[in-house]
Amino acid sequence: MNVTKELLDIGFTEYEAKVYAVLVSGDLMSANDISKVAGVPRGRVYDVLGSLMNEGLCKMVPGSVKQYQALDPGKVFDGILKRNFDAYIHREKQIKDLSRKLEQEHSEHKGLRNELDCVSIYTSKLSIAKKSDEMVHETQSILRSLCKPKYLTPRKLDDLNEVTAPVVNAIASGREFRSIYEIEEDNMENLLYICKHFHDHGEKVRFMKKLPLKLVIMDSSAAMFTMFHRSMTKNNITAMYVEHSDIVIALIDLFEHYWNLATPFEDFQP
Repeated sequence: MNVTKELLDIGFTEYEAKVYAVLVSGDLMSANDISKVAGVPRGRVYDVLGSLMNEGLCKMVPGSVKQYQALDPGKVFDGILKRNFDAYIHREKQIKDLSRKLEQEHSEHKGLRNELDCVSIYTSKLSIAKKSDEMVHETQSILRSLCKPKYLTPRKLDDLNEVTAPVVNAIASGREFRSIYEIEEDNMENLLYICKHFHDHGEKVRFMKKLPLKLVIMDSSAAMFTMFHRSMTKNNITAMYVEHSDIVIALIDLFEHYWNLATPFEDFQP
């Protein structure tokens, strides 16, 4: 009878399972015989037998050669079951007590955590671009943008349709996009080409000589603004994504202020 797997399933180690399976299948056996039959190294078999005896699973019979014998499994396993059940009850009480303490701690700090949860920081161009794309997709009504250089370069203009597809598709689905572009004097031709592309697809475009920051506002629920660290040559860009209503409303007011000052696409003369 091979019960090794079942013994492993209830918590026996591999060697304990092999040795105990041999013991319950035979009568008195020496450690040497057990080692050979069970396939357990001789150097380990005594430790394993000692462990099984400590658990009350077998006994040692003294003699010129020490021998070992399994005790009645029915009685032994009843005892193991009771010990495990008692341990389970104790562990259950410990877990419940700890749960109550942690719940209290969690509740006491919930207010502070919720205030911090409304802010996320992004420090790589890839993560910022990914978050910006998510905001385009998640916009329900209107997306406002303050756009600052650098804009697309000539080499990348060939990919303009692919790059701008999410915005174009969102506009086509009925959402409003309003953008103010900071004028980039040394890249005017490309800037106008890009803006005309967006304008022709329904984006409301305006121009401003100077903008304070790069900003995207999704409806009235979230905003992301980008900060440049001019004193740093590497990792010089940080974006803060905010879902706090007071901050978002203030940024909308900022956008509307510049929107009223900016020149509409139709009236812009380079």
